[in-house]
Amino acid sequence: MGPECYVYLSDVASEVGLASSRWFTRSWTLLELIVPKDVRPYSITWDLVHTKANLSDLISSIINIDKHILTGKDLESFSVVRKISWASRRKRCRIENIAYCLLGIFNVNLPLI
Repeated sequence: MGPECYVYLSDVASEVGLASSRWFTRSWTLLELIVPKDVRPYSITWDLVHTKANLSDLISSIINIDKHILTGKDLESFSVVRKISWASRRKRCRIENIAYCLLGIFNVNLPLI
C-alpha cells in the first residue's frame, strides 16, 4: 500500500461542488494529486466525498491531467513539456511554489541547508 493523502476541502459541501474547489487550482496540491496512490477528499462537514480512484475521470477533467497519471502510471512516461503544462495552469501565492511542484514532478531531491 502506497502513501495516502487526506484532503479537507473547506469550499466543498458534496461531490457536486468538487469541480469548483480552489484546492484543484493551487500549485502545491498538484503533487498531492499525482504521487499518493490514495487521495481522500473530505467535504466541509468532514464527510468523505469519494476516493481518487473513483473520481479519476472527474479530477482529470477538472485539472486537465491525463487520467493515467492519476491511476498510477509512471511519471517517467510523460514528456517534459507535458509535465510543465500541468504546472503552468496552477495558481500560486508565491513563485517558489511552482518550483517546489516541478521539483517533485521531475523527481529532483534538493536537500535543505
